[in-house]
Amino acid sequence: MKVITESGLGFKVLSLKVWDHKILGSNTFLFANPSDKENELYLSVIIGANGTGKSEIFRMLLTVLRTAYLNFYQGKQAASKVAFELTYANHGEVYVLGNAIRFQNGALNSFASLILKKGSDTLDLATQLDIAKSSLPLAVVGNSFLLMDKFIFPRNNEFKIYSYLGVRNRPQQASTRSYIKKIVELVVKGVEEFNFLNGLQQISQLFGKTNQMFIRYETRLTTKFFTGRIKPNQFDEYFSSIEAQYKKSEKQPPFKLSNYKRIKTQLDSIQQICDFLNDLVNNHRLESKQYRKSSRSLIYNVTDSESHTEMRSEYQLLKWLGELQLLSTPTILMGSEAEYGLEESSSGEFHLVSTFIGLMASIKPYSLIMIDEPEISLHPNWQMQFIDILRSIFKNEAYRTCHFIVATHSHFIVSDLPGKTSHLLGLKKEEGKLEVVKMNPDIDTFGWSAEEVLYKIFNVRTSRNFYIENNLRELLYLISIKSIEKNKIQELLDALTPIMLNERDPLNQVIQGAKKYLMSI
Repeated sequence: MKVITESGLGFKVLSLKVWDHKILGSNTFLFANPSDKENELYLSVIIGANGTGKSEIFRMLLTVLRTAYLNFYQGKQAASKVAFELTYANHGEVYVLGNAIRFQNGALNSFASLILKKGSDTLDLATQLDIAKSSLPLAVVGNSFLLMDKFIFPRNNEFKIYSYLGVRNRPQQASTRSYIKKIVELVVKGVEEFNFLNGLQQISQLFGKTNQMFIRYETRLTTKFFTGRIKPNQFDEYFSSIEAQYKKSEKQPPFKLSNYKRIKTQLDSIQQICDFLNDLVNNHRLESKQYRKSSRSLIYNVTDSESHTEMRSEYQLLKWLGELQLLSTPTILMGSEAEYGLEESSSGEFHLVSTFIGLMASIKPYSLIMIDEPEISLHPNWQMQFIDILRSIFKNEAYRTCHFIVATHSHFIVSDLPGKTSHLLGLKKEEGKLEVVKMNPDIDTFGWSAEEVLYKIFNVRTSRNFYIENNLRELLYLISIKSIEKNKIQELLDALTPIMLNERDPLNQVIQGAKKYLMSI
């Protein structure tokens, strides 16, 4: 295998080689071009029909990185059932991570313990440990809206650099409600993340009305605890009464009781909570939710610098109040008056906004981000803008060290790939065997029409409107029989000519040829 050496200074997966994988077979998958630009956010796009293993590549990449993380960071010998060799770059150096012993001719001999090489140099174990900790990505993110995605579901927080941004809330169970809760929590967490504020403003503008985003909490037990004069002994009395009540009933007490006991062990925590609750009331920071409703709303404008800083400083108190069930789980609102709930938006809007919020709150410089079928629920206009939005939000210099890998069926996404900072990996199946499509490494699909992308990349004959297809067939038929029906040929040309086309679109040749034929009649 040819080692790619022009790697840039950021983290970049260069290739993955597997042997005898039950789905991926024995193949080498390339994710970068040797001649691509350095020090730019890099995009690799995996394309192929359903069942060609796009999602399985994601799973294999995660398996390799998890194995490496457990081995080098935690000293655990995590076994893999597949022989692999991952070549990646970081900080301008190329590394090879593998578990296969091979003969000189390249044939697989047997599995070995995990080995990390710097280029072609074999390193001793101590050096491998040091290099792994400086060369592996700082964060690994898997994003998908698919109910049956192939991303590893995190267990016991053992793979600490990995964030799963999907709809599954258990390995075999999915819930859109749990995904909403996860995204809301990421917004709250993300206020402390690098460049998050600017990103939130850009995401808000996707709605076309405002660049403002809000987080709202609703009060619980409002008349008891939001009086403006609450004291620590009132907390003790309230939770003591709950404990006594459940002791008599022999039922399992609510989690908020055990949370209170835990929170109380921290110095001055209950006094801090009381001071915060009294400040919310006495400084009129709570808003009425609805007429004659006792609950109130606490709202932060997270796209405003002052409110953003305030929320960050109060976050621990907000978290405690949530655990004590005195505040609701936060929700995301948009609009200049916080009138538009994200959960109430269309599936496409929710998908787009929550995807980018989750990514912003999860990635760090030198990250690997895998996104599976981002086009789900998105209108073609947003599919065409997806790559541009992604690059705009993560245009900060620190994120130029990241590598995004996207699996898609959307020709609109492929047509928006920038040249020299992206790579296409095509997959196909021949007689049940997975093959990597040979592509020109210098191919640049940026600005291609849907027709060109579908025909030259996806091998789909046409995507044109049914009536356009019929007009084309009729026009070509009339020319082939040397028809002299000028009016009919002119009518067909008038219908086809106004279509906006890329200058390289093959339909241009058909139209120009038909015009010449018409003039010759």
